[in-house]
Amino acid sequence: MTSATIKGLKPGTTYSIDIAALKSSGTRSSYSPRISVGTEALVPPSDLKVTSRRA
Repeated sequence: MTSATIKGLKPGTTYSIDIAALKSSGTRSSYSPRISVGTEALVPPSDLKVTSRRA
């Protein structure tokens, strides 16, 4: 695997992530240097217009 998806993150938050490889035998590599990443704050949409309505 060369990528992963992390779910449940909160907007406007900084996270520290440690990465290691896990072999099928169950052994784990050393952790990589810790990385710090941040999520962006959500901006609510503006200027919305109704174009049709369902009854």
